[in-house]
Order: sequence, then C-alpha cells, then structure tokens
Amino acid sequence: MAPAAEMVHAGSWYGQVAWPHDGNPYESSNFVVFSDSASVEARQEAAEVAERLWAELVTELDISPEMLRFPPGQDKIDMFAYQDHYPQDWGGRSYYGGLLIWSADHTERPTDVDDYAPVIKHELVHVIEYGILGHDYTPQDGIDVWFSEGLAEAMVGGTSGGAITDLDRLDDLTSEYGAISPVSIKRYPQITGLDGYYFHYPMFQLAVEYLIDEESGRSPRDAIQVLIDVAGGVPFETAFEDRMGIRLDDFENEFFNRMSAYLPQ
Repeated sequence: MAPAAEMVHAGSWYGQVAWPHDGNPYESSNFVVFSDSASVEARQEAAEVAERLWAELVTELDISPEMLRFPPGQDKIDMFAYQDHYPQDWGGRSYYGGLLIWSADHTERPTDVDDYAPVIKHELVHVIEYGILGHDYTPQDGIDVWFSEGLAEAMVGGTSGGAITDLDRLDDLTSEYGAISPVSIKRYPQITGLDGYYFHYPMFQLAVEYLIDEESGRSPRDAIQVLIDVAGGVPFETAFEDRMGIRLDDFENEFFNRMSAYLPQ
C-alpha cells in the first residue's frame, strides 16, 4: 500500500464512499481497476472477471455500447477493488459509471471466483441501468426497487438468500416474513435489516424471472427496453405496462396467484 501522503484522495466513487486509491490502477479494455492496496495480480483478476461478465451481459441483455452514456470524460467503467475496508452491510455497490467490490486478495471476504463473480455481475447490471439513463437513479425516474434489483438478481441467478424455484420455498418464506408482494416494495427504505437479503431480494428475482420467462414471449431485452423508455421520458409505470403487458397494480395484486400457477410444487 502506498504511504498515506501518496494516496490519491479522489475518484468517481467518491459519491458513494470517500476512499482514496494508491494511484496505480490496472486498465483493461472496458475497466479501470483502482484500489487502496490490492496486489497487481488481484487487480488483474478483478478486471479479467469483469470483462468476462461484461461480455455475457452485452449478449444476454442485447445491448450495444452506443446505448450507454458514461459520465463526461469517462469512457471505461471504474472499479474500486477495496482491500483495506470491510463494510458490514454490503460487499458490492454500484454507481453511475462504476462499482465497488472487494479485491480478489481481501482477507475477510470470499475470494473464490464462484462467490466473487455473481456480485460483480449483479453490480454491472446496475452500471448498465445507469448508463442507459445517463445518471444515477433519481426520484423522477420512478423506477421501482423491486424491478431494478430483481433484474440484477435474475441475470445472476441470485446472490442473496437463495432463488425461489418451487412453491414450497415460496411458502416457507411467506410463512416466516408474511405474504408481501415484492411489487409493493417501491423504495429502498421499505427494506429493513436482513429481510432484504433473505426475503426481498429472492422475491424480487422471482418477480422479474416470471416477467422475462421465455414462455411468456419476453426476454431480458424487454426489461432493458423499459429502462430505455424511461430514459426517453416515459413514466416507469407506463413503460412497464407497455413492455411487460400487465399493469403494475394488477401484477402486485395478482402476484401470489400468478406464482401458484408458475412455480412447480
């Protein structure tokens, strides 16, 4: 790690956390990996994993580079791979133009790529969302948290308390947490404590997986089109109905009946 006097107290992530970097970023085709003290090898590994996942998402979401607007003067995605920090309530975090993730040589975080990659991919989905909008989410965008987090979880297959793949699992969760339609969770303050990890995020994932299931005739590209419409000035509720073929209120009210017909026993 660079001496304190040599640390650079700046970075695109400063809107999230004021963590300085050591001035020695590792650069790849689409990413610039900054860190406080991660090894060169760990920075390279972060970039390599991110490049692979980025290529997957470009294909899976059917997006092209010209669809994304990065902050002025920035033509690559910033990654801050932290090594000397241990946030208690998050591991990865995204923002307009970049993401924060623990380094591949972090001493207190899981460094196996099977644990590392899903979190990076989840956050990259958000980076794509912000790139389509051309800014971080604002209240004016009106995009519901269940939709945003559900899309990120669906593209990964789940990073939280376990994907809901059958009715027994859904029944277990609703017995413990209550029959709360995920579509009713519009804003982050509605999520409290570990409920988000064990209940809300798996429910968000289920809701979006249902919407973009290939048997419905829709795909992840339709979810992306919702964001493109919002970026063009269409209210989220209208864009959702146009692209998903169902009113938000109806989806919220019919959620559990729809899941009963959708999920296997």
